[in-house]
Amino acid sequence: MINAKVIYTAVAFSAVLGFAASPEVAPVLPTIKDSCYQVSTVEELYGFASAMNGSNGFTKDTVNVCMALNADITINKDVLNDTLGLAKDTSAYILWKPPAQIKKTMTILGNGHTISGLVAIQTNTEYPRDKDWGFVGYAKSIAISDFHLKDAFIGDGPSTVYHGVGGFVGAGYVTVMGSSFDGRVNAASRETGGFVGDGSAFITNGRVGGKVSGGTAGGFVGKCDYRVEIKRSYNEAAVHASQAGGFVGEVYNSGKMIHITESYNKGTISTNSWSNDASGFVGHVSMADVIIYNAYNAGDILVSNNSGSLVGTNQLGGTGPGTLYIYNTFNIGKMYGAADDNRNYKGLVGGTLGTYSKLENSFVLNDSLYNDAWFYGEPVDAADFANGNLLKKLQMYGTTFTYYATVTDTVMGLVWSQNVGVDPHPVLAMAGDAIVKKARPANWKVSVQGNAIVLSGIRKGSLFAVYDLQGKVFERGVATGATQMVELVRPGVYAVRVNGNSQLVKILKSE
Repeated sequence: MINAKVIYTAVAFSAVLGFAASPEVAPVLPTIKDSCYQVSTVEELYGFASAMNGSNGFTKDTVNVCMALNADITINKDVLNDTLGLAKDTSAYILWKPPAQIKKTMTILGNGHTISGLVAIQTNTEYPRDKDWGFVGYAKSIAISDFHLKDAFIGDGPSTVYHGVGGFVGAGYVTVMGSSFDGRVNAASRETGGFVGDGSAFITNGRVGGKVSGGTAGGFVGKCDYRVEIKRSYNEAAVHASQAGGFVGEVYNSGKMIHITESYNKGTISTNSWSNDASGFVGHVSMADVIIYNAYNAGDILVSNNSGSLVGTNQLGGTGPGTLYIYNTFNIGKMYGAADDNRNYKGLVGGTLGTYSKLENSFVLNDSLYNDAWFYGEPVDAADFANGNLLKKLQMYGTTFTYYATVTDTVMGLVWSQNVGVDPHPVLAMAGDAIVKKARPANWKVSVQGNAIVLSGIRKGSLFAVYDLQGKVFERGVATGATQMVELVRPGVYAVRVNGNSQLVKILKSE
């Protein structure tokens, strides 16, 4: 690989869009440490992308498929206007060309840092139409931790992309921990998400703000390809699409599943047609399983025939409707549509609940804006949301249920809290709690010895945990000294947390 005085240019983008040449970056190949590119400047960031793509004179690197962000980076300033569109002509911005087709497991270590002002616009010539689009285009498997994009614009430009458009990843198998996206993700008609456009995603302590729009769109994931699990996360972004959800736009076909816990939506969800689907969590469900518990919606649902505050359409399909498991939830957002059509107001679920579905201890605001014929959820007066009465019902609830015939899950209501007199309704204090908003203090290290993870430089009494990328905890506890060892039984990528800060580590083989 060469160390770059090659110019990483956005001229081709600008030519297609009819603007003058955009500013340029001379990419610099970052140093590699522990098989990971160490990125601290704009030039090194674009050098990393060039190494992943094998572009601009760089040799494509298929071994060190990893980026560690070691400083906050600003690429462009004042990217978005008040309506979350581009504030200036495209020619004013340095443009981003994503790592395209990542076939090996990729790792993004944000280390609590933020990339501000990233502008990525798809074109036919500079980046082929049949590729996915985002900070990373397509990744067969990618793990992202403590990573933040701010004042970002991700769009599919004048040509519709083939598949997914995502703030983090266009399409793939994605794990995200303690990360956030703030900005605009926009596609003409494709699957669009604040984190992932189209794919499987495992998200813990995530947050999305701004606006997400497309054909099928979700605050976090546009379309569930196989499985989506979202824990302790929240969406504040407005979502607008044909199938729109505060968390996931759409899931269909048997064998696919969405699992959402300890999470909430505050974004406004709307559709581009009266006959389409919108909801605070999942827009459209057909012949799939959706599990939602210890969750709430406080966002308004606008202009939808098939609206539900948690699930939009639960559609009848060839093998029956999707099976919903909804426990210990509530809605306090409004659902609006045509004033003279009572189909708007359907409580927690729009469409058919389904023979095998479960909806327990779940509540909606008791007002005139619902139709009894389509109503799911127990009505609660506004005063009970504020005075702690609803909090007691949520906290005292607990159940164990079974899905996929043999898999059990447990719901515990003690995750709810409320500062009565201040909070207008019960809250989930842990949702987004581990989203790091500033650089992690570099006062502890993680290393690997055989099949063991070794934590060093930690304080006695520190809280630590080790879990896999699907959120399964292997060990948690309190450090008994400055060094702590955790032995693992199989190779893989694991997340290590110490006092709320996380790092990823890879075990190559079992001893």
